[in-house]
Amino acid sequence: MQLRNSSIIAVDAMGGDQGPPVTIKAILRFLNEHSDVRIVFIGSKEACELFSHVCTCPSIRARAEMMSCSAQVDDSEKPTVALRSKRDSSMAKAIELVATGNAHACVSAGNTGTMMSFGMKILKRLPGITRPAICALLPTLKRSTLALDLGANLECSAEQLHQFARLGALTAQCLYKIDHPSVTLLNIGLEPIKGSPLIREAAERISQDETINYCGFIEPNQMFLGNVDVIVCDGFSGNIALKTSEGVAEMIAESYQRMHDKNWISRLGAFFFKRSISSLNKTINPAHHNGAFFVGLEGIMIKSHGAADTNSFVKALVTAKEVVDQNIFQALKSNFITEAAITTRSKV
Repeated sequence: MQLRNSSIIAVDAMGGDQGPPVTIKAILRFLNEHSDVRIVFIGSKEACELFSHVCTCPSIRARAEMMSCSAQVDDSEKPTVALRSKRDSSMAKAIELVATGNAHACVSAGNTGTMMSFGMKILKRLPGITRPAICALLPTLKRSTLALDLGANLECSAEQLHQFARLGALTAQCLYKIDHPSVTLLNIGLEPIKGSPLIREAAERISQDETINYCGFIEPNQMFLGNVDVIVCDGFSGNIALKTSEGVAEMIAESYQRMHDKNWISRLGAFFFKRSISSLNKTINPAHHNGAFFVGLEGIMIKSHGAADTNSFVKALVTAKEVVDQNIFQALKSNFITEAAITTRSKV
């Protein structure tokens, strides 16, 4: 398999709560909407046969390749166990295609911890990076805000938070086309004395880095205002903040439904606001912005929500295409390799 001019995305078709029934539909829709992309479908023998059966359009079939696997990563499986026994899984094969240069990016809705373990083992880390992070674009009142880490590292050192700040700043430069994106650190208060000793140490490290436009702490209630470009946090705090916002969005949608069912006057009012409420839910609910990506690895891995439906998985594929098209990985790799070379020369 050789890389062509069009982007090639390797897809773990077995990952997620629903697996092939969702990924197959999403892939077909995505290929129909994006004629400049090729897909490598990786799944069980049965999944490949199903994909071959339903993929009847010649123009789409010409841009889809299939690769069978003999194993599947279980969501309840420990990453260390999967790392030893599931190298022939659809997830591992998708990542290996990126590592060998046969795909520009891979997408999976499988277990986050296992995906990260395979990524560190197969793709390796960028020079100077101790742990990769998951980042995503959060919907806000203005343009989106880049947040990391959102679940890859439950505990982080001050040094790792500093690394995330650098990774986030460089990624934001590529996404937003700005030279000095604003970077903040998630905390329980804005004052310099607030937060744990670790958070305060991380703030000190980041503030002393002249390559980062550090703008201080940010509180969770400010995350979705859109006043900053990058929010840095550990994976535990970031994941809680993300899922809390998803819950609030779902509460708004459910409240609307209850109002609709209350009486005929409520139903009449709900009818007139239906479109506005639907638009609001799509805007503020991060679940509608599926597709987080790992930064800090020597390759592109896109993590889809495990509960993604067809529409959400299509969004994850779109995210993969956008990350490839904007050359985010090349920018990160170039920066950290250059810095590693400078550091090595200074020690000689």
